[in-house]
Amino acid sequence: MIKIISSKYFLIGIFAFLFSLVLGGDIPNMLFRIWVVAGALAIATLLSYTFKIKYTFYVDKEEIKSEESIKMRHRFFNHSKAIPANYAEIIELNDLDTKKDNNPKIVSIPPLDEYLFEKEVNVKRRGIYDLGKCVLKTRDIFGIFEIQRRFDPQKKLIVFPKVVDIKEVALLPSESFGSEANKISFSEDYTNIDKIRKYVVGDSHKKINHKLTARFSEIFINEFESSSRASAVFFMDGFKLEYSNDEGRKGEDKLIELIASMTKLFLIKKIPLLYMDSTSKKRYLEMKNEYDFKGLLKELAGFNPDGDLHSSRVLEIASKDFLDRKVIFIFSKELDKEKISRFFILKKKGYKIIPVTVGDYENRAKYESMLIKESIWPINIGLNQPVSEVFSNRR
Repeated sequence: MIKIISSKYFLIGIFAFLFSLVLGGDIPNMLFRIWVVAGALAIATLLSYTFKIKYTFYVDKEEIKSEESIKMRHRFFNHSKAIPANYAEIIELNDLDTKKDNNPKIVSIPPLDEYLFEKEVNVKRRGIYDLGKCVLKTRDIFGIFEIQRRFDPQKKLIVFPKVVDIKEVALLPSESFGSEANKISFSEDYTNIDKIRKYVVGDSHKKINHKLTARFSEIFINEFESSSRASAVFFMDGFKLEYSNDEGRKGEDKLIELIASMTKLFLIKKIPLLYMDSTSKKRYLEMKNEYDFKGLLKELAGFNPDGDLHSSRVLEIASKDFLDRKVIFIFSKELDKEKISRFFILKKKGYKIIPVTVGDYENRAKYESMLIKESIWPINIGLNQPVSEVFSNRR
């Protein structure tokens, strides 16, 4: 669509038309014709190059981890053989937060030439981002008319959530339940060796392979199969009202980071998992080994709490899929009475329920006390607490 941006040109046209209409004669008519010709020439030259500008976009990676960087390149080529793009205004519309670089770029592109600009962006937050969106505004040589073209996203960037190493996941705090059986460190079967590797600092001396160590004068470690064949459920609350007060989505991101890190541990230990959430997409992902981990990371990258049902209602419906999975981790921003009632029902059915919340919230101490009285041991992670330390005080 062609837009008139020069009010002076419009006013001059009205004046020339009225002057010619009222007075008549060669000079008034000539002035009006000059006005018309100038406008026609401006439109003709503008159209001649605007739609001959081709846009291409390049990004060096399409999948990265949070806090990694990408390099982007935008290329505008003027395929017109004679007419320069004397005024081209480029406005980026990428989803990434690059405010300092998003000022419009006003350039001139000669015939059969290009304008190229590159930049490197450090992506702080997980997500699925549209890249390459932009608006191109072009004007004629007189600055009378303007045409705006919008370019749709060219690429998608998947930014995986942060994953940290967790050594064990304690179901119950050892302060109250001191036996080793009350932990979900998932003991290893020392009769079945899974693989052998070189020693690294921190490995248990109980796992030393003495035959290989003596033979090669270098310490080797046995890694054993997990003796536990139990499987677990990770349920992520996706009810949109749950996160209405989550400033900067910090609580949501902390829960996602914890789920990703715990999943890595479980799958390394060959513990099958079922991931579910209550977003509008109602994700349902079964995982058996490390090869399934990337699929979950993609789902977590795009997690957006937009569900319409309260998690207590979703858990009621979803519990039929738990089957023989007796350990249920339920990740929510906070607890409330409806959730607690559902936890009690699930516990009566024989499930071990582990509620996981983040940060402080109203009535937290009261709700946690209600759960502990029924031998349900909640986990709470601080907004600024490292995920690797979540279970350290439960050993």
